[in-house]
Amino acid sequence: MNIPRSRFKASKGWAIRFMHRMGLVLWHRTSICQKLPKDSEQKLLNYQLYITNLRKTGSFLMGQIANADEMAIYLEMPPNYTLEKKGVMEAILKTTGCEKLRLTVMLAATPDGRKLPPLLILKRKTLPKLEAFPKDIIVRAQEKGWMTEELMLEWPKIVWSRRPGAFLNQPSMLVLDAFKGHVTDSVKDLLCKMKTELVVILGGMTSVLQPTDVSINKPFKDRLKQQYLIWIADPARELTGTGKIKRTAPSEVARWVSAAWKATPESIIVGSFKKCCISNALGRSEDNIVWEDDVEDKDDSDWVESVDNDSVMSDNGKSD
Repeated sequence: MNIPRSRFKASKGWAIRFMHRMGLVLWHRTSICQKLPKDSEQKLLNYQLYITNLRKTGSFLMGQIANADEMAIYLEMPPNYTLEKKGVMEAILKTTGCEKLRLTVMLAATPDGRKLPPLLILKRKTLPKLEAFPKDIIVRAQEKGWMTEELMLEWPKIVWSRRPGAFLNQPSMLVLDAFKGHVTDSVKDLLCKMKTELVVILGGMTSVLQPTDVSINKPFKDRLKQQYLIWIADPARELTGTGKIKRTAPSEVARWVSAAWKATPESIIVGSFKKCCISNALGRSEDNIVWEDDVEDKDDSDWVESVDNDSVMSDNGKSD
């Protein structure tokens, strides 16, 4: 007998027994993977050929090629797991209550491992006047904490034009994804005036063709989270009048970003550009790197994480 969904009711015990009979388990969500287009392999080969030909005709130096991309970060980054005594029914994690407060950081790097200054976009109308920010971080305020066309027009002037060698006005290449703020006519015109060739990554292919997505974002976020955990564990942190943990200051978040970006291994950046077909040898000897295993973070001995955010834990305690 079919029961309409609106009338179906079941207890928790029934649901557990049903899942057991059907071989179903609950999984902890760790990441959302991008589904590649059906013709992704051909698109990848076409992109690889396009970049190779562009580099041959443009004669770009490695220091004059870059990839830039935005990522969301949060004011609170509590761990998904914590250590507690067996049998305890509840484990409490102390936070400031700002878990959903979202900021944006734009990272940019070159194939030779050079890191350009990050752009941190705060979710507020104006910058705080009484706070001192790290000099190696550029901070802007935006009401929603997002990248906009206006900020994207500012970024080439305050970051890209100040990269080493930019004053020589050499031909350059900037790889961006197809976010609409990256590909407006005004942005294209500005980059053209700066003798920068804009390369737009094909839609649906950023997970395999954008260096920041492929290998750079994760080690950066791991180190950013470590900065947060050090801060939240500090017994001397400032409290509110009611005894609650005081919200993190924007300048403190900027210091986390600065420290995390400095600690991100240059070897990861170099390998990521090769993995994405951007800096491979023009003689085609490194073309197969794109098919090899992902670039790994081999410099993580000082970064202790009890559980990696990208691991998947099933109900039987085994990781896949």
